Amino acid sequence: MQARLDRQEKSFRTSPLCACLGLLPVCIVLAAAGQIRTGEIRGFISAAHGNEPLRSVRVGLASSKMSGNRPAVSRHARTGLDGRFRFADLPLGDYSLSFRKDGYEADFSLSASVKLSGDEPRTDLRVEMRRSAAISGRVLDADGDAVPLATVQLFERMTSQGLSRLQFKRSGVTNDLGEYRLSGLEPGRYFAAVRPLSLRSPRGVRAFEFPNVYHPDAGSIEESAPIAVRWGTERQGIDFHLPRAMRTSVEGSVFHGDSGQPCPACNVIVIGPGNMIVSSVSPDEQGLFAVRGLHPGEYRLVAQTGDGGFYAEESVLLVSRKTIEVALVVSTTQDVIGRIVAETSPPQDDPATLNQAMRVRLVSDVGAPSGRLTRLPTLAAGGEFRFSGVTPGSNYVFVTELPKTAYVSRMLIDGRPLNSRRVSVPQSAPLEGLEIRIAFDAGAVQGTVAEEGSKASVTPEGFVVLLPGRYEEDWHFERLGRYRREDGAYAISGVPPGAYTVFAVGRDNHFDLGIAEDLRYLRERGRRVLVAANESVTAEAPFIANRE
Repeated sequence: MQARLDRQEKSFRTSPLCACLGLLPVCIVLAAAGQIRTGEIRGFISAAHGNEPLRSVRVGLASSKMSGNRPAVSRHARTGLDGRFRFADLPLGDYSLSFRKDGYEADFSLSASVKLSGDEPRTDLRVEMRRSAAISGRVLDADGDAVPLATVQLFERMTSQGLSRLQFKRSGVTNDLGEYRLSGLEPGRYFAAVRPLSLRSPRGVRAFEFPNVYHPDAGSIEESAPIAVRWGTERQGIDFHLPRAMRTSVEGSVFHGDSGQPCPACNVIVIGPGNMIVSSVSPDEQGLFAVRGLHPGEYRLVAQTGDGGFYAEESVLLVSRKTIEVALVVSTTQDVIGRIVAETSPPQDDPATLNQAMRVRLVSDVGAPSGRLTRLPTLAAGGEFRFSGVTPGSNYVFVTELPKTAYVSRMLIDGRPLNSRRVSVPQSAPLEGLEIRIAFDAGAVQGTVAEEGSKASVTPEGFVVLLPGRYEEDWHFERLGRYRREDGAYAISGVPPGAYTVFAVGRDNHFDLGIAEDLRYLRERGRRVLVAANESVTAEAPFIANRE
């Protein structure tokens, strides 16, 4: 019998008696019976780290693989005071069950898969659910009075392939006492911010009663400190003290560079430190705009039409109690033209490799896709590719769907090597001469996943990570591969020769490769491997759970 326990799309496999996802065991006890036509699924749901029954858990059941012409089965139930549920008189077959309770499992559903057969018509389930984490506090003004209706937001920073960005997680509004509480959180490190209250203003003007404030009372996300939470905990007293209104402002105009006409259709976005979007404003009919009440510091102003056809960007340094003027001259978005070149000889006797369509992606500084790839490169056709509608400014280059024995060895612009995967697209002309070189002497790493400190392979759904010894240096970035749930087996191809640390993490992990402490923690617990050119290495990948 096989069971599955998910949060959204997550799954796990069982041993004969018990299946685990981190701290979430679902133990299945089978009671044999004679050959009958119907079966029964019943169970007990309790809080994790104890035997306390959970009542009012919403349990859903649906048939998945019914044989013959039997109608689909769909039922619902809630656990009683004793934490138990029961579905009786079920046709034999495969079923999926979901379990959901507000305040538990970060408000996601858990699920399990069950098979009822003539030999095993009855299944007893035991499910443990973890209480979600929470963050709470108050928002006070400069006089210490409560600020009602203030918006508090949580962000989580993630770094992948050298690109670090903040991901919005949750928000809430303060009550009349200035209190807020953000619940339903998974374990992790969150950055908290109070978004400014926008005052009623005419078109083209965005004025704030106070600037953005980040915990602990910082003026930018870079000065902010993360808030760590664990399952079942609540971080109380995360208070914000808002400064008095600031007279720091930026104002200016947006117009087309070719005609000199204003661009009222452009949206002006104010981006602060850490690529944090602070505000946005639509210019008036004359293309004039103003943003007032900002915190002093360095900002980027980006003007862009809704369809992405026109773009402008300027950097400004805002000084306390000063108004900075800026002119944003928008021009059309640009093309990026380049090619993929084989630095070492590809296998000439393998037509599939030569004709494989590779994919190039451009991603802007704020993590959004940039441009449209109008031509897929293949080595047989010279490796040429072209993007249209690319946002000028900094863009990150990613290459995917390479042949299994290939990897990106370096990139060049007009013959000059790039030290990172970031390219700067000009506003006035297309970017040409981007050359992506790939080598065909890649190795491979394969093996199985085991729980940290043991040989067991009962782990949650996730990834195997190959972390290079010189992370972010000379095109050395992490490489990911999935492992099979049934046996923990994994295989990662296209690995550049070099030294690596291999480990596995859950899909809901909260490690950030952009934080030195996390890098050190993962390297200390991973297994070191050395990959030579064209070599396949076998290594056990220890599973590293989230830190409590």
